[in-house]
Amino acid sequence: MRKLPLVTAAILAASVSAASAQGRSYKDYEPAPPRWSGLYVGVQGGVAWTDWNLSNAISTPGVGPFAAPGFPLGSFNDSGVVGGLHVGANYQTGGFVLGIEADINWADAESSRDFVAVGIAPGLPFKLTNSLEHYGTLRGRLGVTWEGLHLYGTGGFAWGTSKVNVTSPGQFNGPFATSDSSSHTGWTAGVGAEYFIAPNVIVGVEYKHIDLGREKYTLDFPAGVVNTSADLTIDEVTARLKYKF
Repeated sequence: MRKLPLVTAAILAASVSAASAQGRSYKDYEPAPPRWSGLYVGVQGGVAWTDWNLSNAISTPGVGPFAAPGFPLGSFNDSGVVGGLHVGANYQTGGFVLGIEADINWADAESSRDFVAVGIAPGLPFKLTNSLEHYGTLRGRLGVTWEGLHLYGTGGFAWGTSKVNVTSPGQFNGPFATSDSSSHTGWTAGVGAEYFIAPNVIVGVEYKHIDLGREKYTLDFPAGVVNTSADLTIDEVTARLKYKF
């Protein structure tokens, strides 16, 4: 009979020990909450490299060097500062993160070149400037995460607004200026990395290639309407700061 209290105490001690072990095991292996899931807003800023490929400039009616096949304008390359806003949402399942994001950027990126259109005596000097005004994207994102780091790929729809401007001291009719703006649409693809620096604050860096396709521009020269078109691509690298709700 005296052994019964000892056996009871041993059983109780073993039960408490097992419960404690199970509690520790549960806490040890409990999956971390999906910290990337949710809405976020942010800002970005960086550098963009623009690449313009212009077709020959052809006038209507055809005059001098602007008659078909037209006056060659060639390619323009330059870089500039960009900055803007973005908003998006993520859904985390295990170590994978799915998301969607939209952004808009304002750009200070333009390229220019001086020409002389010979064939209209004594030659028509003019300066042509291409400028990227603003652009944006709507993209899907897919990535992997561990600890507070998120690596992802992204791709989707892109749009942008650009302007072609011509200034000239002119010939017999004096100086003139003409310009035209156009809206481009195309696609984008890129990669990025993000990291939590606080419970709701994320910093990151992102690279995107943006192809905005070819659009037409109509310019009013003194001798007639001159038409050209341009392929526009952008490569950008931006630093990003966002707040997750």
